[in-house]
Amino acid sequence: MLVGAVAGCLTASAQTMKIQVGAVTYLVPAAQAGNMHYLDGTTLAVMGQRIAIDDIDNVTVDDTEVTDNAVSVAYSGTGAQVLVPGNAMRNLTVTVSGADVSIIQSDNVSEEITYTLTGSSTDGSFFMDGSYKATVVLDNLTLKNADGAAIDIENGKRIDIELVGTNTLADGASGSQKGCMMVNGHAEFKGSGSLSLTGNAKHAYWGDEYVLLKKSMTGTITVENAVKDAFNINEHFEQRGGNVVIKNCGDDGIQVSYEDKSNPTDDDTGSIILSGGTLNVSIGNAASKGLKAEGNILVNEAYAAPTITVTTSGGGVWDSDDSKTKACAGLSSDANITVEGGTLNLTSSGAGGKGMKCDGVMTVSGGKVTIKTTGNRYTYGTNGNREGKQYRDYRSSAKGMKSDGDMVISGGTVNVTTSGTYAEGIESKEGCVYIKDGTVNVYAYDDGINASAEKTGHLYLQGGTVTVYSVNNDGLDSNGNLYVQGGTTVAYGLTRPECGIDANEEQDCTVYFTGGNLFAIGESNSTPSNSESTQYYIQYSKGSVSANTTATVKSGATTLASFTLPYAASSKNILITAQGMRSGTYTVTVGSTSKDYTTTQYSENGGFGPGGGGGGGWGPGW
Repeated sequence: MLVGAVAGCLTASAQTMKIQVGAVTYLVPAAQAGNMHYLDGTTLAVMGQRIAIDDIDNVTVDDTEVTDNAVSVAYSGTGAQVLVPGNAMRNLTVTVSGADVSIIQSDNVSEEITYTLTGSSTDGSFFMDGSYKATVVLDNLTLKNADGAAIDIENGKRIDIELVGTNTLADGASGSQKGCMMVNGHAEFKGSGSLSLTGNAKHAYWGDEYVLLKKSMTGTITVENAVKDAFNINEHFEQRGGNVVIKNCGDDGIQVSYEDKSNPTDDDTGSIILSGGTLNVSIGNAASKGLKAEGNILVNEAYAAPTITVTTSGGGVWDSDDSKTKACAGLSSDANITVEGGTLNLTSSGAGGKGMKCDGVMTVSGGKVTIKTTGNRYTYGTNGNREGKQYRDYRSSAKGMKSDGDMVISGGTVNVTTSGTYAEGIESKEGCVYIKDGTVNVYAYDDGINASAEKTGHLYLQGGTVTVYSVNNDGLDSNGNLYVQGGTTVAYGLTRPECGIDANEEQDCTVYFTGGNLFAIGESNSTPSNSESTQYYIQYSKGSVSANTTATVKSGATTLASFTLPYAASSKNILITAQGMRSGTYTVTVGSTSKDYTTTQYSENGGFGPGGGGGGGWGPGW
């Protein structure tokens, strides 16, 4: 039964009774209130919640509209006020101490509750736990916790995080928390607002499960500072929309790792998926990674074309645990990297820095990848300057793209520039290099494209358009066989004694021409050594070309191939093969000068240098 003043309060269905208990106010709509009882004169029972009379500070009635399952937390200086709708009050334990707010959902919660946080406090926090999914709205919130996380959500379920207006979170340097914002659950971001994070103790954001930026998100998350990783996440990080800006972090920009989860075979575990939005990472500490995944990194256009910009400037370090040097990288995966679309701009200026590297297979099948490294080789101790495979763990050379497994380019555009000493363009360390389609442009200090595994690291040119220039080594370097099967390739290797194309003849490997078009310029060039090379070639010494000229190969009036020559070269060995080239005489035109040459299929010893044929050498002006 209703007693006293309370009995006469709720006479209209639109009226709401407000029961204030300290910093918490329960909103009880008349239409939902039902019977309210005093129990033993000490407790008010309303909508399944029991409130001690002595704890009630005030009871008022007005026309406030109440939205079910909508909790509001308003911060102001050193305090906070919480509004709880009547339908949710029996399932929530709310505690407020100063500006520290804790809300525990009972296991009876069966409908999603939305928590809206607003206002400002320089010494406050929000903590939530439970076993049911929830939505958290950050609505023009400024919140700093002096000795813990600003926001700590422990539900372990899907948590929608909506950004409204301008939001700023920071934690305290003296705390033991893992992040300024912590979510033990599936955090899914949406909204058009902004969120600024500062991690003064460890990470800016820590997540025990996955993070998703939804396709509908148009807002921006900015990590202003982090002592360690900007984002440290288990399971996976996926961006379908929105904008992420990361700067001033002490370790990696986004690190995703696997830690004893129940399904270790999950393909998403430890992975990064970028399918829309923009991502801009800038880090300057030694050996840090813009994006670091224990699992796969996938870039595609499943939701929109993502734009990814990563700049690293730190140098290398010696890792005493692994007994090897380590250096920076824009993208780094312990598994595979796959780029199917989007735009990637990766820059590294530190010693040993790389654009992207992986322990597995690296594949580019679409999009545009632009990589620039300017760092020299990083060496550790006296062993770092010694040559030989036994010392390679003591040094780290800059590279544009490096994979331990196969390197596969089957589409898109790849532009790689490396200028530091010993810096290579594209390398497969233990696998093979396949260029099947797309456009590949490499300008490198060291090898342009390198399949470096002894005898087993083969290089396949199967399609696409490839232009490679090496300042101090080979244009195309295969420590196994080199197969020209399709596409159009121009390769420069100008420093004595380096090659435009180089196969590992010392280990009984060779070049095979069975299709495609190739114009190779070097101090020398590898040539086929057996009849399995079915397409003929021509080769001459002391040839010269001017920059930005065109070369063509004709059989009578029929043009077999056309090559764009972007760089100058003088008095070099030049090798040409073209699709359909057979035994006979062909006309080669470079610029405005034409000459006829006869072809060779192979020489039994293969090797370098002039490959036979007639027609004399290249004259001045070539």
